[in-house]
Amino acid sequence: MSGSGLSHQKSTSRSSVFSSNSKPNDEDSGALHESLAGLSKSIDDLSILRLKGALEGVIDVIKAAKAGKNKQTDVEDLRSHIERLESSIIRPLKEARMTMSLQTRLEILTNDLEQIRVDYQKRSGKGRFGKFLTIGDKSMTLGNVGSMINKASQSFLSDSHLHVPVAAKEFVFTQAEKALLNRLPNADARFNSAARKAAPSCLENTRVALLKEVFAWIDSSDNKEKIYWLHGLAGTGKSTVANTVASRLAQQDRLGASFFFSRDVEERRDPLRVLPSIARQFAEFSPEYKGHLVKSLDGRKDAGKSALPIQMERLFVIPLRSMGAQQTPLIVVMDALDECDNNQLVTTLLRLLSEFILTNPEINLKIFITSRPEPHIEAAFRRGSANQVSKPFVLHDIERSIVQADIKVYLRYELEKVARAYKISKQWPSNRELNELVERAGGLFIAASTSIKFIADPRERQPERRLQALLSEKRAPGQAPYKDLDQVYYRVLGAVVQGRKDPNDELCVRFRDVVGTIITVLDPLPPRALQHLLGCNIDVITSTVVPLRSVIIVPSNAESDTDQLRVFHLSFPNFLTERCTDPRFIIDSMLRHHRLALSCITLLSSFLKRNVCQLPDSLKLNSEVSDLEERLKNVVPMHYQYASRHWGFHLRAISEAVNAPKPRDAATQQVLDRITDSCQHLLREESTTMVGGVKLAWLA
Repeated sequence: MSGSGLSHQKSTSRSSVFSSNSKPNDEDSGALHESLAGLSKSIDDLSILRLKGALEGVIDVIKAAKAGKNKQTDVEDLRSHIERLESSIIRPLKEARMTMSLQTRLEILTNDLEQIRVDYQKRSGKGRFGKFLTIGDKSMTLGNVGSMINKASQSFLSDSHLHVPVAAKEFVFTQAEKALLNRLPNADARFNSAARKAAPSCLENTRVALLKEVFAWIDSSDNKEKIYWLHGLAGTGKSTVANTVASRLAQQDRLGASFFFSRDVEERRDPLRVLPSIARQFAEFSPEYKGHLVKSLDGRKDAGKSALPIQMERLFVIPLRSMGAQQTPLIVVMDALDECDNNQLVTTLLRLLSEFILTNPEINLKIFITSRPEPHIEAAFRRGSANQVSKPFVLHDIERSIVQADIKVYLRYELEKVARAYKISKQWPSNRELNELVERAGGLFIAASTSIKFIADPRERQPERRLQALLSEKRAPGQAPYKDLDQVYYRVLGAVVQGRKDPNDELCVRFRDVVGTIITVLDPLPPRALQHLLGCNIDVITSTVVPLRSVIIVPSNAESDTDQLRVFHLSFPNFLTERCTDPRFIIDSMLRHHRLALSCITLLSSFLKRNVCQLPDSLKLNSEVSDLEERLKNVVPMHYQYASRHWGFHLRAISEAVNAPKPRDAATQQVLDRITDSCQHLLREESTTMVGGVKLAWLA
C-alpha cells in the first residue's frame, strides 16, 4: 500500500506508518507517534481482515490529516482514543470467544471505522476509486478523526446488555475439564443447531406486543415470576416465538442455554438429557459457573447420568448457589416441552426447577418455556412451587384481530416471494384473495404456512391456479379451531388419491400404509430404511409422498441414507389419527403399531447372530468398545438399528389391546405368536443392547 494514501491493494504491515523519519507538525507529540506505532503493530496479526483493512484506512487518514493545522488538545485526545481502541478492543479481540453478538458488534464497529475513510474522501473531493489521498489534504483535522474513533469505540463498548469481549483464557477448558464435561449426556438441541431444520423467526411488525412483554419480563428485576410459560394450541406459532426470543438473546450475548425438544429425535425428547445439556451450555456462557460446576462434579463424574434429583443438585443447585447473586440473569429458552418423553419425568423436571427458584430468590435464573397445554404440564404449572414462580400466557387467547393482522403480514410476505419467483407481473394476490386466505387460516399460523406450501408447490409450478383451487373449496363443517386447517389438509390429500373414492382402492391403501408408517415410527427414517419396514420398494414410497410436500419434508435424494422423511407439523398426524372423517385417509394408530412391531421382530429374527458387530472380544461391555458407533453404522443397516431400538416401543403401544378383556384381534395375536417363537433368540443376541433396544422392550 502506498505510504501516501488509501489504496485497495492487499493488506500489508503497517508498523512503519509513523517511522522515526516522520516529521510531525508541532502539535504532533511523540506520544501520538508511539500510540500509532502500537496500533499498527497490534493489527499486524489481526485475523479479522475487514476490520484490519478499516484500521489501516484510519491510519492513512490520520497520516494525511496530520499535515494540516491541528490543536494540541486534538492531538492529545486522538492519542487517548487510539490507545483505548488498541487496549480495550483490538488486543482482547485476538483472544476473544467469537459469539453471534460479538460478530454483530464487530460489523458495526468496522462500518463506523470505514466511514472515517469515506468522510475523508468526500471532504477532500476524492471518489472511492479516485486518486490516492496525499499528505497535504487539510479538509479533515485530527480532532475530527479522534471524535469519530471515540464514537465508534463507545458504541462498541457501551451497550448495557453486552459485555466487553472476554479474553480467551477465561473460556479455555483444560483437558481435565473437557473430559469431565464430555461425560455429561448431551443433546444437539440448541435453537441454532445445524441438526434442526431451518426454523423461522417472527417477521418484522408481527407479534410486537407479545415480544415486548416477553423482553420486559426478561429485563424485569421481579424475583417472583422467573418462569414464563407460553402455551397454546398446535399451529399457533409457539416455536416461531421461541426461536425469535432465543435468536435475539443470542445476538445480545444474553442467552445462557436453549433446548428445543422434538418428538422426532430421540436425544431431543429425552428428559434426562435436558439438565446436562443446559449445564454444558452454561459452562460455555459463564466462566464462573464452569468453575463451580467442575468442582461440583469432582468425585461425582456420573452425576449427569443419574436420576433427575441428583442431576439438579450437582448441575444446578451447587454451582448456582456457589455463584451467589448475579446482576446479569442466566436465561434458558425451552421450546415444545410437550414433545418430551415420559410425562412423569417432565412433571418432576418442572417441580425441581420451580422449587430451586422458589427457595433461592437471589439466584438470577429465568426460564422461558413453550408447550401445548397438555394435562400433565398444565397440572404442574397450576399447583405447588411452579404456580408460585411462573407467569403463564395463553397464545391462542390473543385478540383475533391482532393474530389475523400478523398472519396477513406473513401471507403477503410469502406470496410476494412466490410472485417474484414465478414472475407474476399483475397485482397478485388481490386484496380479496389475501383477506380470504387470512380468514381461512382461522388464527393458526400453521394453516397459513401450509397454504403457502400448497400454493408454491415446486412440482406443480402453477401458483395462481393452486391459489384458486384452495379458495374454491367449500369450507367443510368441523370442530373449531381446526376446521380451516383441516380443510387445507383435505385439499392436499386429494392430490394423492387422484380422485379415487373407494377407501380400498390401491392408492388409498398405499397412502395409509406409507404415510401411516411415517407418522408412527419413533425416529424419522430415510426412504431406503423405510422400505424394509413397509416391505415395498422405494419407488412406491416416493410416488406416495412427493404430492405431499406441503405437509411432509421429502428428501431431494430418495437414495440418501441420511435425509429423512418428516412431517412438517404435528397437527398433520393429529389430523389423520384424530380428526379426519374421510375413510380414505384415516390412520389407525393401533394397526400401524401392530404392523411395525411385526416388521421389527421379523427383521431381527432374520438378522441377529452372535457377535454381529465382529468385535475382537465379544465379552466387552458397550462402554469399553471405543469404535462402537462406527461399527454399528458399518455393520448394522439403519432399518435393523431401528428394529433393535424400537420393537419394544411398538409392542408397548399395543399392550392395551393385549391386556384388554376383549378377545385379541388377529393382528395382535400374529405379533405375539412371532414374539413367542423369536423372543429368546432376540434377547440372547447382543446387537439389541448395543443400540439400546432391550430397555424399551422390558418397558413393554
